[in-house]
Amino acid sequence: GRLEIRATTVGSASRLSRIIRLVERAQSSKAPIQHTVDKVASVFVPAVVALAIATFIGWKLAGGDFETALVNAISLLVVSCPCALGLATPAAVAVGMGAGARSGILVKDASALDLARKIQTIVFDKTGTLTIGHPVVSKVVALDGDVMALLRLAASAEQGSEHALGRAIVARAKQDGVDLLALDSFEAKPGRGLEARLGDRLVHVGNRALMRDIAVDVAALARQAQEIETRGGTAFFIAESREGAPRLVGLIATSDELRAESAVTLDRLRARGVTPVMLTGDSEAVARAFAAKLGNIDVVAGVPPEGKAAEIRRLREGGRVVAMVGDGVNDAPPLAEADVGIAMGAGSETALEAASVALPGDDLAKVVALIDLSGATARKIRQNLFLAFAYNVVMIPAAAAGMLSPVAAGAAMAASSVSVVTNALLLRRWKAG
Repeated sequence: GRLEIRATTVGSASRLSRIIRLVERAQSSKAPIQHTVDKVASVFVPAVVALAIATFIGWKLAGGDFETALVNAISLLVVSCPCALGLATPAAVAVGMGAGARSGILVKDASALDLARKIQTIVFDKTGTLTIGHPVVSKVVALDGDVMALLRLAASAEQGSEHALGRAIVARAKQDGVDLLALDSFEAKPGRGLEARLGDRLVHVGNRALMRDIAVDVAALARQAQEIETRGGTAFFIAESREGAPRLVGLIATSDELRAESAVTLDRLRARGVTPVMLTGDSEAVARAFAAKLGNIDVVAGVPPEGKAAEIRRLREGGRVVAMVGDGVNDAPPLAEADVGIAMGAGSETALEAASVALPGDDLAKVVALIDLSGATARKIRQNLFLAFAYNVVMIPAAAAGMLSPVAAGAAMAASSVSVVTNALLLRRWKAG
């Protein structure tokens, strides 16, 4: 039969190419401990050269001939080659990142992989992160009783919105067969709602703060809005004006469901000593309703998009290691501000670029797996460093004492590097729990 293929992105712009670049960049970066190892190596090398010279002089002073003294000095130089020391950290990091990539965890730099095991507080965006991110319209209340007319008005205004809740209103209108009005102008009000021009109508859709800004009294629908928010829904007030002051015309409620793994993931984080925090622009009532379903989670509600990064800075005060998990454009600043920014893979490209870790899937449990992977990688680094230092502690005195020929020293040096790499490769067996 006939097959049509449309390439939405090609070459370097494709998602696969971006993932490859992320992994390559990550594996070429250095973990913080590697900088310490580099400093040790910068002292170790001249110290070994000085020790080889001392070995040569010592054998000569002890009555040894020139050849014996030279062979022992060369053996010491060969056996103490700092290859194992230099390989200890990058080998473990490279294998750890590869293991993470196979499990759906893309770490963009080595420092993030190292820091993840030290996370003390992890902040979650609500919509699209803790929740599925596909809200639906649950209630429409029109003050004049014409529900379809209100839905048409709100959906027409929301045509210019990229917010998930706005898209839910538009989707409901299309589902009900409502013809939308032409959108003449649109202005988003971050943390409040929107303002849209539909012909001779000026429409406002948003929360209580937006209604206060335009001096609209919401008392007629306040009780119903409170009931909706107590159940975890989000209430939007709709106001319109033609020539005079805007007036309240109705309310639309949307609801979103928690991800199936959200509560379990938070429990697993608490078991690891990590404090989970929900950060949202929703009202306190909505946030508390979701928090009740999630168990013991701190809530920071009513935060506008521009205030989220400041909240991350506040939580980092006192030296706490803070991670942020988000998916939207508004989450990019706090993701960049956090010690470890974690972007959900279904989120915006802006969030994915700002974060230091990307989870290409929608499985929130990968956040716990990231912490576990960080711990496993750190253990391999410590083991490798122990092997490298233990090898030098044993072999350098043996070479200085004349117990190794250059050939044996070369074989021992090669064996030390192989042992470190082999130990690092054992990390390939790691799998997300």
